[in-house]
Parts: sequence; C-alpha cells; structure tokens
Amino acid sequence: STDWTVAIGLDQLGQVVQFERWQGDWLATERRLTTLIGQAQAVVDSTGVGDPVCETLEQRCPQIERYPFTSKSKQQLKPTTR
Repeated sequence: STDWTVAIGLDQLGQVVQFERWQGDWLATERRLTTLIGQAQAVVDSTGVGDPVCETLEQRCPQIERYPFTSKSKQQLKPTTR
C-alpha cells in the first residue's frame, strides 16, 4: 500500500490557505514537497519513514522544522485561541 501525503499551508493568522493530498512514490513526493515548501517555513512529520524524507528536504528547503508525531507530542499540541 502507499501512504497518503498531506500538505497544508497556513497564513500568518493560522488559517488554511492551501490543502493538497496525494499518493506517490518517495521521489515524486520529495519533489512535490520541495516545490510546495520552497523557502517558506514548514513543519514536517519526522515520525518513522518521515525522518529520511526530512533529511532530503532540509538540503533543499532550509526553513523546515522536524516534528515527531507521537502519542506524547500530540497531547502537547495546544490549539490557539483568538
């Protein structure tokens, strides 16, 4: 099976301005993410097979931050209130 990849773009207010979801091989996914992220700041799931993907993306997109989505880290995420 092939996992889904989801990319969500947020504006400065944290509102969703872009949403893309696809299935593809790693090479195509890395290329697509590189194009989508460019020089923007991005948080990328580094869990499991995400870590090698992050290594490649870091070489092409200097503003990415790795984030391990685990049971514990998900509990630490807090919604923002406006």
